[in-house]
Amino acid sequence: MELSHYQHAILDEVRSGSTNILVKALAGAGKTQILEWAVQTLPQKMSVAFMAFSKAIAETLSERMPEHCQTSTINSAGYQACRMTLPFARFDQGKVHKLLVEMYPNVSRNFLYQVKRLVSLGKAYGYGYHSGRQHPLEAATAERWSYLLMRHALDIDAEDEEEAIEMADNALWENNQHLETLDYDDQVYFPVIFNYRTPKYDFVGLDEGQDLNVLQRWFVKKLISR
Repeated sequence: MELSHYQHAILDEVRSGSTNILVKALAGAGKTQILEWAVQTLPQKMSVAFMAFSKAIAETLSERMPEHCQTSTINSAGYQACRMTLPFARFDQGKVHKLLVEMYPNVSRNFLYQVKRLVSLGKAYGYGYHSGRQHPLEAATAERWSYLLMRHALDIDAEDEEEAIEMADNALWENNQHLETLDYDDQVYFPVIFNYRTPKYDFVGLDEGQDLNVLQRWFVKKLISR
């Protein structure tokens, strides 16, 4: 297959460049393919990671990538970082729901569901509490919670917003006190907010980077050695 001028430019920058590269192209233009070729051109002495959009894509690419390339999803890499720091932590996708039910036993099921969604969005945007330790994330203020309610059009009436924000804020605080359990969001959230140790790589390839949220972008930065 003959490469285009743009594809040659990408490969040349990967081999000799010293900065980040953003590849923008239409769907089906071969962005993932060119990333695969780029990784294969890197010296074996380099540590390389490729973050795929889904588990299925990661498994497919791992069969085609060279041995010195670690291929996974962002969540899988985050989970490994959690296990390195918290080897006895267990996964529980119902963690936040259980915390909310325990804290607010008389609140309706639908309202709890909306608050749980709000907590998940708060993690994705990097809101959080850190037991007094400094971190690069946003403080969980009422204004920022309110922004999420409007931005994502959660099914919460205006007169109930203050209550929902207070519940989400309390639930996020409790979530961060229970490190013995991890939900899907925590797999990436905890390594960033608590600054867990992660592997470092000379080169990190990222598929579908436009779909990353704030938290995922912070996590990927942690993987880069320079």
